Amino acid sequence: MSGVTVPAVEHAATGEILEQARTWSDAGNHISELAAQCRGLGMTEPEVWQGAAADAAHHRLSTALTQADSTGWAAGLCGTSTSGYARTLQIAQGILKALRWVEPMIRIDSAGVARTEVPALQPLTGPLTGIAQSALTLVRAVDAATGSAVDALASHVRPVPVVGWGGAEPGGAAVMPAQSINLPYGTATVVGDVASADRVITLVGGVGSRGDAAKAKQVRFAQQLAGEKVAVVSWNGYHAPSNLISGASGELATTGGARLRAFQDSLRRINPDATLHVSGYSYGSVVVGQGAADGHLDADRITFLGSPGVPVNHTSELRLNPGARVEAYTEPGDLIENISSAATVGKLASDPAAVLPKNQGIHGADPTSPLFGADDLLKPGGSGERAGISRLLEYGIDRVDDARLALSGETSSHSAYYNDPAVVAALRE
Repeated sequence: MSGVTVPAVEHAATGEILEQARTWSDAGNHISELAAQCRGLGMTEPEVWQGAAADAAHHRLSTALTQADSTGWAAGLCGTSTSGYARTLQIAQGILKALRWVEPMIRIDSAGVARTEVPALQPLTGPLTGIAQSALTLVRAVDAATGSAVDALASHVRPVPVVGWGGAEPGGAAVMPAQSINLPYGTATVVGDVASADRVITLVGGVGSRGDAAKAKQVRFAQQLAGEKVAVVSWNGYHAPSNLISGASGELATTGGARLRAFQDSLRRINPDATLHVSGYSYGSVVVGQGAADGHLDADRITFLGSPGVPVNHTSELRLNPGARVEAYTEPGDLIENISSAATVGKLASDPAAVLPKNQGIHGADPTSPLFGADDLLKPGGSGERAGISRLLEYGIDRVDDARLALSGETSSHSAYYNDPAVVAALRE
């Protein structure tokens, strides 16, 4: 969308955009089906395909059909992306519609800035501006989101050598070695000895975590956390979404949550006495929350980092080990908080009763909300029940400040967790 303004969002023809998305998806499916049929026809009579000429023809056919497959996939991806963009516009439209109730006393201009000539209403213009501009930020973020952008965020991190169990990293760097293992679904990289560790930390990555650069970044994070009696597993046992559009769906988290429960059970069988700690980052936090919502997750401590929401309203609904510690943290200015806040206001417009008791993110309750009941990762020792009026006000001010940081150009916060010394220190405790 060229020029993301309030009028442009309000008048966006989302119905027509969704129709275009369906056209792209149908075309992609049709092209892929034709390619599959042609491939089958070309291979049905192998006795006819003999000799050098036949080999050359087979190669040309295979190349052409591979290109057709790619074209069909690309067309289908355009449909998926366009549909996700239309849904994003609908959320933003709901947010802006909810703000119109303040008119004519307070007006929202095309840039999302609230203005009033009534002095008594002046204090409201700041929060209303933050909400309106969060809606515009949401549209801009999804408009610019691609899978390559996610990989680019991690591309500056050098690859991590994966060496044998008990080996040493080439060059003598002062990090613990990592061992890659195959799982029934996906892979995992282990740093330390799971069988003898007092504590085992499982790291669950988010959008783009299947890429090599993202895996390398997570393994380096694991090496920072590991110690003499602390083993860390970088777990890639689920089909992580490749971009923000596919990350808006909760289906991958449902499947991933079940696989995470099975993996934690296997860790318990290997080391019955260890303290098991699960940390989910970004979409990985959705997987962790879904895993603990749908069944018992063998964990004595869980941490939600940069979460777009979890599918329960309170920590008491998570099915964890008795006395399990639940904590959450979001970096100041993390765009995920702005998107979650915008989603909250969009839901508020359609069903206030469902939203007001809890701050909602894209995938459910925001675990950093005082209403959720989790401890702050960087402020340990709290009771987790932090829903007093002063804490709620502090939470609201933090969200407005997040919007201000994002709008002022701070867009790297969501990728900062693995490089934040305070986060590393808190997770190692």
